[in-house]
Amino acid sequence: MDKHINVLNLIVSGNLVVNGGFETGDFSGWTLTVLDHSDTVVSAIFDPQLPGHGPLLFAATAYVKNQDLFTFAELARSGSFVYSAVMKAVVISRFGPREVLTLAESPNPIIGERDVLIRVKAAGVNRADIGQRQGHYPAPPGVSSDIPGLEVAGIVEACGSAVTRWRQGDAVCALLPGGGYAELAAVDARHCLPVASLSFTDAAALPEVLFTVWSNVFQRARLQPGETLLVHGGTSGIGLAAIQLAKLFGAQALATAGSDEKCHACERAGADRAINYRTTDFLAAFGPASVNVILDMVGGDYLQRNIVAA
Repeated sequence: MDKHINVLNLIVSGNLVVNGGFETGDFSGWTLTVLDHSDTVVSAIFDPQLPGHGPLLFAATAYVKNQDLFTFAELARSGSFVYSAVMKAVVISRFGPREVLTLAESPNPIIGERDVLIRVKAAGVNRADIGQRQGHYPAPPGVSSDIPGLEVAGIVEACGSAVTRWRQGDAVCALLPGGGYAELAAVDARHCLPVASLSFTDAAALPEVLFTVWSNVFQRARLQPGETLLVHGGTSGIGLAAIQLAKLFGAQALATAGSDEKCHACERAGADRAINYRTTDFLAAFGPASVNVILDMVGGDYLQRNIVAA
C-alpha cells in the first residue's frame, strides 16, 4: 500500500480529527506532503516515532478525490489519497454592479464542533448580498468578505463532534452570516431547518424570513392564538412569511402595503384585511388598541401611531 497523503493546513497537535470525530492511529511509515493553497509543498515526511511528532489534527474535513467522506480507518485502508483543499465559489472581485461577481476557487470552510458542513444545492439572494457586493454592507467579523450569501439549502456532508441533531446526508436549509454562494458552507447546526417536501431552490429562500419572523413575532413579542398581528410592508418577503405564520398559529393578520394590487396579494397570502397606506391611514382604518403585536419594517413617523394602535 502506498502510504502517502497530500493534505492542507496540517497542525501537529492533539488527535486526528476527521468529520468532527476524534480518532488516533499508527502513522508509522506514512509520508505526508503538506500543501498551501497554491499547491506549494511547504513540509513533508511524518514519522510518529521521531521526537516532537505526535498524532495529527486536521484543520478541516478530510476529502478524497471523488469528494466522498472517510473516517481515518477507511483512509488508512485506502492507501494514497488527496485532500481537496479548495471549492468553487461566487466571489466579489471588486465593489460594483452584478458583473463583478465571478466564479473562482476558494479555500474550503472549516467547521467547528457545533457546526455542520453543507454541500450547497441552492443559495438565496437577499438585499444584504446586493449591499455587500456594492460595498455598502460589510461582512461581519470572522466571515469571508468576498463570498456573499446568507441562506442556503443542501446536503449535510459532515458534522462537528458536538452536533447531535443532524447526520451526514440530511437535507437542510440554513441561515448563515455569509459565504453561502459556494459549493460548501460551514453553518452553526442550530441555524439549520429540515427540508421535507420543498425543492432545494424553494428551501433556500426560507431561512432568512422564517428566522426573522419567528424570533421577532413569536419569541420576543410572543404572539398567541386569537391575538392580532399587524404587518407593515405586507408584500415583502418577511411580511408575507409573517402573515402566513400568524394564520398558521391561529392569530389574525392585518397588513399595510403600497398599492391595491399588493393589498390583494396580502389577502391571498392569508391576511384578514390589508389597506393601502398611500390612500388610507392604518390607524384610522384599524383603530386604537386594535392589535396585539406589530411587525414594522418602516419606522419613522409610524412609531407613534404604532403605539396608539397597540
